[in-house]
Amino acid sequence: MIKPLFRILIIGAFMAMAGDLNAQSVNPPEYDNTGFYGGVSFMIAAWSLEDADIDPDGGAGLGFEIGYNTNPHFGLFVSVDGSSMMPEDGDRYTLSHFDVGLQGTFRDLSNRVKPRVRAAFTGLGASDGNFEFTGRGLSVGGGVQIFLSERLSFNGDLTLGWVNISAESVEGEGFFPEGTASSARIRTGLNYQF
Repeated sequence: MIKPLFRILIIGAFMAMAGDLNAQSVNPPEYDNTGFYGGVSFMIAAWSLEDADIDPDGGAGLGFEIGYNTNPHFGLFVSVDGSSMMPEDGDRYTLSHFDVGLQGTFRDLSNRVKPRVRAAFTGLGASDGNFEFTGRGLSVGGGVQIFLSERLSFNGDLTLGWVNISAESVEGEGFFPEGTASSARIRTGLNYQF
């Protein structure tokens, strides 16, 4: 009775040691964000004209982004997004942004969660068919990238922008106002590393 039990314990101990050696030989996953990536995001946006006595408008929409990280900590990106804005008074209209920027990502390859900061040159457009505003400026933001696998990540960002309005058109008649606009965007979405 003792000999079979002893054999089972010895065999079990060897199997446990073999499993432990096998686990040590497997490399831990690396969450490498180097190289090209593409992403899609859901967005909540708000904006206001600083020189107009109008309450800020808000809405929701989608955004698309492509980028290239030269190393795990530095990269370039291009993004475009559009939101359907819902003013308290008046009809819905479209607010869009176009960004070309730089991003810095923190923490090393073994970390699944990576905070990041961003800065971009930003173009803004707002239009409903009767009026149109366009302008250029800067935006800054930050957020977090959480890897769900070695290639797929969840992203959450807050971006604040300041734009000089360079052209305005109301029912087809254009003029060039002096004014600024500010915008805020909260984005959540998925990125895929190629």
